[in-house]
Amino acid sequence: PAPAPSLSAPPPPAEEGGGVLIDQPTGAATVGPVPPAATLDPQKTLRIVADRVRSGDSGPEKGRVIGEGNVQLDWRGYRVTCQRATYDPETRIATFETNVVLETGTQTVYADGVTLNLRTQEFRSVAGRTIVPPSLLGPNLVEPLRISGREVTREGDITTARDGFLTTCDFPNPHYKIGFRQATVIPRRRIVLRDATFYRYDKPIFRVRYLALPITDRISYSYLPLVGRNNEEGFFLKTALAYTGSQRLPEGIVRLDLMEKKGIGLGIDQAYRLGRDALGSLILYSLRDQGRNVNNLNGRLNHQQRIGTVRLGITSDFQNNSYNSVSSESQTQISTITATRSVGPSTTNVTLNLGSNSFGSDSTSNNTAYSLQQTQALGGGSNVTLRLNGRNNESNNLLSRNLTTEQLGDLRATGKAGIFDVSLAANKNFLSRSTTRVGDAAPVNNNYFGGTERLPDVSLSTDSQRIGGFLRAVPTRFTVGLGQFVDGSPNARVATNRALFDLNTTPRPFSLSPGGRLSLQTSGGFRQTLYTSDAAQYVLTNQVQLTQRFSTIDSLNFTYGYLRPYGGQPLGFRYDQTGSNNNLGANYSLEGGSVKATLLTGYDLQRAGQSNLTPGTPRNPWQNLSAQLALRASDVFQTRFTASYDWNRGKLLDATNRFRVRAFNGPALDTSVRYDPNRSRFSQIAASLQTPLFSRDVNFIAYASYDGISRRYQNTNFSLTRSFHDYELTFNYTDQPYGFRTQKGFTVSFRLKALPTFAQTPGGQYGTGLDVGSGPIF
Repeated sequence: PAPAPSLSAPPPPAEEGGGVLIDQPTGAATVGPVPPAATLDPQKTLRIVADRVRSGDSGPEKGRVIGEGNVQLDWRGYRVTCQRATYDPETRIATFETNVVLETGTQTVYADGVTLNLRTQEFRSVAGRTIVPPSLLGPNLVEPLRISGREVTREGDITTARDGFLTTCDFPNPHYKIGFRQATVIPRRRIVLRDATFYRYDKPIFRVRYLALPITDRISYSYLPLVGRNNEEGFFLKTALAYTGSQRLPEGIVRLDLMEKKGIGLGIDQAYRLGRDALGSLILYSLRDQGRNVNNLNGRLNHQQRIGTVRLGITSDFQNNSYNSVSSESQTQISTITATRSVGPSTTNVTLNLGSNSFGSDSTSNNTAYSLQQTQALGGGSNVTLRLNGRNNESNNLLSRNLTTEQLGDLRATGKAGIFDVSLAANKNFLSRSTTRVGDAAPVNNNYFGGTERLPDVSLSTDSQRIGGFLRAVPTRFTVGLGQFVDGSPNARVATNRALFDLNTTPRPFSLSPGGRLSLQTSGGFRQTLYTSDAAQYVLTNQVQLTQRFSTIDSLNFTYGYLRPYGGQPLGFRYDQTGSNNNLGANYSLEGGSVKATLLTGYDLQRAGQSNLTPGTPRNPWQNLSAQLALRASDVFQTRFTASYDWNRGKLLDATNRFRVRAFNGPALDTSVRYDPNRSRFSQIAASLQTPLFSRDVNFIAYASYDGISRRYQNTNFSLTRSFHDYELTFNYTDQPYGFRTQKGFTVSFRLKALPTFAQTPGGQYGTGLDVGSGPIF
């Protein structure tokens, strides 16, 4: 298609002497002088101006309004300009002829003629061409779509073209184009081409009778062919072809994988819609794995259903003998059923999870979990939530069988009473049991802890701002509570009543020197608990930070943290257990443009004064000294050094360096080096490089990781991409000798630039993405 003419200069306004006003509710037309458009309500009156406007009085023009010469129509965001226009008040259809330009605000249509229905906003153009921006199509198209045809129509948001061409190339003579008998564009769904012919320039290459291109946001992978080889599959060709069906089966993808070592894999991804209240998707993949002589069947179902006021969701995922699993002879199945009902202030949620795993004949497990939750809003910010949870886990192997069963109920209520926040919490373990059976022996009950029961626990909390008076000067939170608790395992249960008083305060920082260069921040807390079994405990906490600012870019901080319980709890009661610490810390930070530096360490006062250490255990009160220095010489180069030093033993523990290069239109290099002083060698070396090669149209990406301890490469990956104007060709090589699934091979892929990139980054031993750990750019 030829490029569209520029619209930077709009046509001159028509003379005000000729025009027509159309009443929007009735469609009636009035010919004569018209007021300026700014004075009219566009929802009530439509305005057309032209050099000459007249009413047809005989023949086919009878009853119609005709405008000629510099015709202009502005209506509901549309602007149409042409040389001749005809309006029929009875059908409310306007016809525009000769040099027609139809602008919608986001899209422009050029045509010899356009018919516009003012009632439905549908249009039909003759010999039309348009450029559709990606924003109108969907996330799976990143470049504008250029489409032309003998006839272009739009009904609703669906655009149909006949006998035309489609491309994303913006050259006057496009590198590629697709001719078609009919093209249907459904935004955020698909582009359907019938009797499509692919052209390289003007030379036809091949023909496809039916082609569907998904542009739905649910597609998260490329559907172009992938060719390559690896040690698991051998040489392979993997393809995915989109298709469309009926209204109930709107779109889908068929997969065909040809693998040298595995055989032929067939799959289908099918979306469906059942009426207005049900939709979902079904994914199935089947492979007769000739390498292992097993049947591989994987699938996933995702169904959403509305039944009255209830939203029902069903998801099921299963794998059978998948060679992508950790164990290639595994059978796994996970299903989840959810139901949600919200009516006014009441919300009900029901969830059921079912799972099973089998790793050959040696190990199996079955899991069931369920949850019922009811939430009721009471007004004034108060609400009540009642929940019932349960689970049943069974695992078997050649030697033993283990069964765990748990069921518990939970009640939570919140509200306000004057200046107090009121909270009530109660939970009950109806069933908590774990048994193990070895061979034919009798089951043995395990010491199973099902959690602490609160029967119930009520608390009131407020703060100094609500209380007022002199307490406003110190931000403080107060909490008092009273509850009954049951703790411990089924064979050693401890019941007690507990009263609680808790106070936490965080005074505002205050300055110790003029200008605030030396400042002090402190906070603390007091927590008192009393138990019916003549036990009591209080806990003191304190945090202090002294900050000395030397300049606007650097400061020195000294910190002190104290936590210690006094007294004790009832024997076997674990709900209020807390640790203890008594630490000093120091850290220095510098952040000034091209330099960043930090130093931090600490001293454990509690460890230093501890007298009951096990003989032979070193005291080691000093925390490691950690140091980091980052330098940015320019926007191109930066590096960062880190190290840790053990004060107690006087040894350097670790040292690393990370280096970055970011040249404009040039190489991007990241390196990471870790040195192990104990072994006197570099334990880890990694590098990543991305650079143009020979020209800007060829890009090279490489990643490598070397283990200095085993003296072997852990991962090697590189790709070479040749970029053309509209598409790119990529060769990728991967060598990963470690992990549960080793990989060595190559792939060759082709991508249209109009489609998003779904890049596969190098993977670690467990499928994790790899980089050199360069950290953030500053």
